[in-house]
Amino acid sequence: MAAETPERMRGFRKKIVLITAFVGVALLVVYVVIVTGRTQSVRLSNGVEISFVAMTRGPTNTCFPGGLWDRLKYRLLPAKGIGIGPFKLAPVAPLVDVAHYVEDGRLAFPNKAVVWIRHRGGTNAPPLPVTEDKMFYDLRATIADEQGEEWEMRPGQLRVWPYLPQKPLNCMSSWSLPSFPRRGKVLRFRIYARNSSDHWDTLAEFKMRNPTPGTYPVWKPMPCR
Repeated sequence: MAAETPERMRGFRKKIVLITAFVGVALLVVYVVIVTGRTQSVRLSNGVEISFVAMTRGPTNTCFPGGLWDRLKYRLLPAKGIGIGPFKLAPVAPLVDVAHYVEDGRLAFPNKAVVWIRHRGGTNAPPLPVTEDKMFYDLRATIADEQGEEWEMRPGQLRVWPYLPQKPLNCMSSWSLPSFPRRGKVLRFRIYARNSSDHWDTLAEFKMRNPTPGTYPVWKPMPCR
């Protein structure tokens, strides 16, 4: 067997150091998350568990379904990944929620917020207890602040990726809100479904930090003449 060249040995040692450093940072982050973090989850009437993953804000919104672990791999690893024998680490591309105007291709909704939710359930389980053909009319979502100001999401701004029937359900959904209350420190995201009495039942509510709290100009209507 041919002897290892100095270049190959240096490359091998570099991979070992990079993997060791990456795993060390990942373990530290995971420890902090376990000690300080708490996942918000709700069990729906159809047995599916939905969990709050993140809230992002801006014209282009990205989410890593695997959380900090996927984010670390994406930020720290080379595009081709690194591997030693059967052991291999590769970056995971994030989900991207972005909208453009059809007419000229400009970015739409520069101040929008996107709430990312994970859905887990059994084989053939739908992500929500509302059939797909009725979601536009029988499903709605809002985001509210501490003062009770509640802004509704536009119908049709829900995206599920990917939803594959026949398999145990494990997918993500993004709920895009073109605008949201920004003055408070805490926001609450709520999902509603229409019941048989034509009223709205609250399916889930998740609490989150407002990404852009502060003092904003107050709109003043023009005086009537």
